[in-house]
Amino acid sequence: MIENKKIEFKVELNKNKPIGWLKTVVGYANDRGGIIYIGVSDEGYPKGFYRKETDEIQLYMVDMMKRRIDPPIEYDIELIKIKERFILKLIIEESKINVVSYVDRKNDITEIYIRKHGSTTKANLYDMAELFLRKNPIPFDERVSEEQFENHTFHSLNEKYKELNNTMVDLSQKKMQALGLVNEDGLLTNAGLLFVDKRKEEFPLIHMRKWPGFDKGSDEVIDRKEFRGNLIDQLNNATLFIRNNIKTGFVKLPIGRVDKESYPMRAVVEALCNAIAHRDYLIGGTQIDIDIYQDRMVITSPGDFLPIGNASEYVLEEIPSKRRNETVCNILSVCKLMEKSGSGFEKIVKEYNKFDKKYAPRIISRQDYFMIVLKDVLYDDKIISTQHTISIEEIKLPKNQKLIYDVICENPGLRVPDISSKSGLKKSSVDNAIRELKNKEIIKFVGTSKGGGYYKL
Repeated sequence: MIENKKIEFKVELNKNKPIGWLKTVVGYANDRGGIIYIGVSDEGYPKGFYRKETDEIQLYMVDMMKRRIDPPIEYDIELIKIKERFILKLIIEESKINVVSYVDRKNDITEIYIRKHGSTTKANLYDMAELFLRKNPIPFDERVSEEQFENHTFHSLNEKYKELNNTMVDLSQKKMQALGLVNEDGLLTNAGLLFVDKRKEEFPLIHMRKWPGFDKGSDEVIDRKEFRGNLIDQLNNATLFIRNNIKTGFVKLPIGRVDKESYPMRAVVEALCNAIAHRDYLIGGTQIDIDIYQDRMVITSPGDFLPIGNASEYVLEEIPSKRRNETVCNILSVCKLMEKSGSGFEKIVKEYNKFDKKYAPRIISRQDYFMIVLKDVLYDDKIISTQHTISIEEIKLPKNQKLIYDVICENPGLRVPDISSKSGLKKSSVDNAIRELKNKEIIKFVGTSKGGGYYKL
């Protein structure tokens, strides 16, 4: 027996560098399948392992393939006995539908490997395009699953549909079939699985973070949430997270008041819908990222920019509409969350046209993701005259937050134990109040961790 395009030998598995053998597994899964013999030298001489070590290696292999390969692959492990020792035969099946990735979440690594000329290599852009086309002739969201419609519920979808369409009637199975959620045999499509209330597999991840500064340079994160619910719940939770982590208030004017928010929420919801609808759900080990900084919000979605060229080459509102997930777009449209036609960027631009040009939104595209950048219109706000500025007295604070804020104003530079003593509140209550006040950006910590303290902004 010799090595060839379908067979590789490993004398042992390097547990300190598992990518060395896992990339071969990924390469075979992305190709036509293959076999790896563990316990055999490169020259084909069997070394093998004693039974106890064989069992440990097998458990290790199963665990690593579960944690580092996405999506899960089909494989089998056979033991070949040679005298008192065993060789492990790992048989990898071809992944006929999904492109498989090596994923190391701890180090934020996602890589695709393929087989070329009998060896494993990292896929370049041309390789990936060819791989996706070969495995995915039918769009992801239109593919039919094995899940029966009757075994699932759609409460979140129906509630949103009824809310925005001002009706008391749920979406019928016939309507869902017309939209592409379910086929004529009662089987859900992949799009349908993205909208069910619960599913066996985890939903794609959306990751939300509020940062204290202008980039990710700080180890401190003011607020962080991860959510894997259906797409409607993801949209609702992302919107709530954003509302809880942006500046709000009002400005008193001679003839009344003007409500103020950091971001036009109609533009935010449109940007979120765009990211959810046009995300490439075939890229495993990725998520939608929402990062809120002092001066902007960045919504990053996996998937390349579909129109020809780079996003920077277009005027934002004139970017042509090209849908990656037509069925998902149809559902969001019937719920009145997206327009039936158009990219949605014109809506975002229209909302921002009410403000100075310096706040104009942007879209940035790279080879495997695109970002929508929305500016905070209250950051260095020059729109309303300086005689009408937002003050903390005009923003209603909960009781504990108001008490802590007053203590800090009267005693700048205090630390948590002193604030607790002066306010009469427990340390846990002080910590909670300070976190919320920092989120609202009306206090800040100045100085070192040992010698600093809290001050009002």
